[in-house]
Amino acid sequence: MTKKYFIHIVLIVAGLFVAGCGQNKLRKIAIPQDAQPFPKALFITTGVNFNREDPSLPPAIVLAVQELSKNGIPVKLADRNILYHKDKLMNHQILILLTAKDIHDADREFSLSYMTDKELENIKDFVRNGGFLISGDNVGRNTYEGDDRILEGGELNPGNYALSEVYGMILNEVNIKNFAVSGRKIPFKHFEKPGYDDDFWMATGIKAISDKLDTLAVWHNGTTIYPAVTRNEYGNGVSYWVGLSGWLVPANDGGESSIAQIEKFYDFVAQDYYKQKALPVQRNLWPGAHQAAFAVSFNIADTLPPYKFVIEKLKQQQIKPTFFVSGTVKKEIRDFLKNQKVDLASSGYAYANYTSLDFADATQDILQNEAVWQEKFTGFRFPFTTPGYKGMLALQQNDYTYDSSISANHLDFILGSIVPYNLVLAGQDYYQTTDIFEVAPTYHDDYFFIGKLKTGDYKTPKQLHKDVLRYGQYLQDYWQYAVKPNKGLMLVLAHPDLTGHNEQTFSALQKMIDTIKSQNVWLTSLPSVVRYFKNNERVSLFVKNDEKQTLIYVKAEPDVRIKNYAVRLDFKPEKAVASTGTAEIKQVDDVYYVIFDATDRQVIKIRK
Repeated sequence: MTKKYFIHIVLIVAGLFVAGCGQNKLRKIAIPQDAQPFPKALFITTGVNFNREDPSLPPAIVLAVQELSKNGIPVKLADRNILYHKDKLMNHQILILLTAKDIHDADREFSLSYMTDKELENIKDFVRNGGFLISGDNVGRNTYEGDDRILEGGELNPGNYALSEVYGMILNEVNIKNFAVSGRKIPFKHFEKPGYDDDFWMATGIKAISDKLDTLAVWHNGTTIYPAVTRNEYGNGVSYWVGLSGWLVPANDGGESSIAQIEKFYDFVAQDYYKQKALPVQRNLWPGAHQAAFAVSFNIADTLPPYKFVIEKLKQQQIKPTFFVSGTVKKEIRDFLKNQKVDLASSGYAYANYTSLDFADATQDILQNEAVWQEKFTGFRFPFTTPGYKGMLALQQNDYTYDSSISANHLDFILGSIVPYNLVLAGQDYYQTTDIFEVAPTYHDDYFFIGKLKTGDYKTPKQLHKDVLRYGQYLQDYWQYAVKPNKGLMLVLAHPDLTGHNEQTFSALQKMIDTIKSQNVWLTSLPSVVRYFKNNERVSLFVKNDEKQTLIYVKAEPDVRIKNYAVRLDFKPEKAVASTGTAEIKQVDDVYYVIFDATDRQVIKIRK
């Protein structure tokens, strides 16, 4: 046998061997055209308004972010400019346009009441191609130049208003004085509002032009009835028209609905999407089929011993904390931290109040701290957890990936989000969508409860013991009533010289960690959470489903690999196979999950 023929035979045998070894694996194949995308939502807003005394995300947006995320639908916040970019718009499956105060209703360049024909046509195409639209009142009623389309055309119809077909009705302005509101169908079945005593003019449907229009709630006065909330199927998509955007704003923030009612609405829309698209599977918010996440962060302290104490304690718990540091930290502390296996993030050089800094000074303070620490920080927490508008812009320009300053409080009221979100900034007649994720720490830190340790005001050990118990109970309540129901993230904000003062003061955090470890929670670090969310933005999943199996196709940017990606199933699987790596079936309570590594062209086959 010649050498040439010998090599040829060896290659054939080797090829057969490889094929045989991989016979239980799937080949990486292209995504079928009829595969349905896992939904992603887009909420159009000017976001965090720094013209307010206490800048934070409006509660109406917080509720949408949290409830949709809980249903496996990540939410991207964006300013209205994206409505011109049809390709970016089509990368999402749910579009939310509300005109309520503080969400996106202000001067003409901000307000969604003013729209060009191009924007309206892009929204129309979005729904026609399969998207779900949640629309508040008066969206695009006026031209961008300020002309009222109703005054010009006598009504809003398909000829002068592209959304008329999407809503499935012709609209006109009606005086709803003395008209009460009554819900007819879920999710507005028990929604009731009394009539207005004064004149109240609003654009509402006066004629149905779609046989797929469904009225969920009505305005009524005697025998006169107008639609108040509708659902319409248009093309391959669905539109929800809400007669007043304030019905999706909580009553304690100037709206007209309870938190439970708003959550019920977004939950209904999410399930409606899965049902209409016949999707028996959805994303899990956290990797590994975990139902929530937990991380620990610290602000600065003046002396080294408490740093050593908390790092050693958390190392025993296999927790990697994040320390937010400034240029005011002593050199011995700086040298110590840089040699530890901890994550470092910035609070600026001078630990200054950024609300009084202009853009140049904010940038200088941020970069000076990087120079002192010889570190390219990616995370930031504003001193005194008081974010500054120009500081935020400086973070965006200098490629920071997250901020952790806008605290979350869901015990006393809705403030901040339990689920991380990207920041949209508004202030001084300017708005900008950023790639910075806001990761909210606990509203109260250890200083709120045991801050008297810094001033020596404790007269007896009993007083300190009492306050430590109060702090520990706050952490437990925050977890039990704010984080856990929303399947969100609990990010503890503490100080080394308070929580790390001694064993007694550390006990509040220790008991919290013990609680977390007893439950199905992702015990992680702050940077890991941010990487997970940012990578999730760069991954899209598609589903092809039939009676025998469900196929999941992954499309991702080349450098993205999300380990232990988890999807929730509506059925009991018999077997799961991955084209790359493994696919693990995991049961949590009565729900089944499949866990795999999400990489480009990964294919998961789930046999029913």
